[in-house]
Amino acid sequence: MKKDFAKVYSYTRAYMYRLFDSGVDCECSCLKAHRNNRLYSTKMEYNSLPEHFCDVNRYGLVYDVIDSSGVSKLEYKWFKMNHFMRDSSLRVHFINGDEAQVYSNEVFKYLAYVKKYSEYDISAVRDEFIKQCEWLAENEPDCAPDTDDFGNWFDNKVKEYEE
Repeated sequence: MKKDFAKVYSYTRAYMYRLFDSGVDCECSCLKAHRNNRLYSTKMEYNSLPEHFCDVNRYGLVYDVIDSSGVSKLEYKWFKMNHFMRDSSLRVHFINGDEAQVYSNEVFKYLAYVKKYSEYDISAVRDEFIKQCEWLAENEPDCAPDTDDFGNWFDNKVKEYEE
């Protein structure tokens, strides 16, 4: 039975993987589709996706390719720790009920895509980010961004990815 991936909002791709016994690095350009908490192999190539799909790093050489046009809700989560953005994440809810996660500094890149391709207002994420920076400035000043205006700093980071 052929699976329909036309309404899939996120994919995973790995740039390289290592063959276990040979020690040779191989490129893998096929996407794996996320649907109902499962991964499905596809024959789709990254270059065949529409431009509103954002390529964000998850870890190492593994990237998630996440749609930015079907967003219904964004939740920014941060931790009271002595580092900035390392464990922060953006939970993305889509109109079909699927979810995806964006981690670390890739949050700014994804938010730039959301601003461009979705009508979703990112001000709630901005407010939560400012709360994180204010907490860091008060409790862990060495880890906070080096600025007095965290809102402006946030806006500039998102603009770095806008084209």
